[in-house]
Amino acid sequence: MVGVVGCLGWWLAATVVSVVPVPPTFELIKALDHPVIGQAQGKPLSINSGFEGGLYTKTVDGLYHLFPTECMSDMPKVAWDIHTESHHWVSPDGVTNWTQHELTFNSSAKQDGTDRRAAIFAPMNIFNPDEDRWNLFYIGYRCHPGQSDGAIYRIVSQTEGVAGIAGPYPHDNATIILDEEMGKKESWEGGQGDDSFHSWQLDNGTWMGFFGSHGGQSPNSPPCHECEWQVGLATAPALGGPWTRCPWLNPTSYIESPEGIENPIVTRTTNTSIASSFVAVYDALMPDQIHGSSDVVGLTQSSDGVHWSAAQYVRLNASASGCGSPVRTPQGLVAEPTICRGCYSMLYTGHDKHGYANVCWVLLRNRAEIR
Repeated sequence: MVGVVGCLGWWLAATVVSVVPVPPTFELIKALDHPVIGQAQGKPLSINSGFEGGLYTKTVDGLYHLFPTECMSDMPKVAWDIHTESHHWVSPDGVTNWTQHELTFNSSAKQDGTDRRAAIFAPMNIFNPDEDRWNLFYIGYRCHPGQSDGAIYRIVSQTEGVAGIAGPYPHDNATIILDEEMGKKESWEGGQGDDSFHSWQLDNGTWMGFFGSHGGQSPNSPPCHECEWQVGLATAPALGGPWTRCPWLNPTSYIESPEGIENPIVTRTTNTSIASSFVAVYDALMPDQIHGSSDVVGLTQSSDGVHWSAAQYVRLNASASGCGSPVRTPQGLVAEPTICRGCYSMLYTGHDKHGYANVCWVLLRNRAEIR
């Protein structure tokens, strides 16, 4: 036991757990042999490098939604990860007929350090039942020329209810909910600033969030070939904040070490009575942790949404499927109880042989839900 610390009037116990990877409770059921969104859809829309990150979800009307980062590569002398856009994409079944709809952001691509949204990444849409509105979170970076000073932005949909997932999300309404200047920056947070954020609500109504950081992007940073991609936990009494870091839980090197966790997305399992009903999927970036494989997604589980298990790695057969390998950012799990018990579809981004980052689909099953 590391200790018990109070935060916002409630108490959390931080328990150190093993960093030895554990056998995965999730297994691959099916992997498509083609992208669900690829060059055929992206290139005509000037999405020249493909997709990275974003959130995949399903609404009660049966429609599937994706808010990805679109890497444009449409400006001379501007790197692939600087000019980014994001649109709302919709599909009737999560596999076919993904179509691009409303624009949610378009970064400025300024490389002189003056704009904190010169590059924008990791859009995450989260429904807030207390407001009865969708909240859009994303990371904004200064660029000079690489990304630095990342901050977590929040925008509330102007349309009430679950149907308001499409927004609009006015650019000028965005507020910063966490950055290096809000609260005490922790020693593990690198020069890139914040690089991802996703939040979920606990049974007691409190909100928790994973926020990430990486070390080698600021102008004066040394080369960062061995820097870790790390995440920590933050908490808030409401989705809109105020958000406070949880240093007694950070960084999450108790999930894996060295830590290569990027962009974790948390889902509550369909069966909430199982021992670990909170599941986070993440981009597993450290080669030593995944034994040199580029075909895995990282996964960690929690019984309370606060304390997380040692890492699990699920092989997606990506190199053989033809969709995209190496596997990059998972975009979330969606429960698929009509397909099979304990099953979840997942989108992830993967690079094809031409280097284009496709959006790929797999079906996973949580064996803990079928015992």
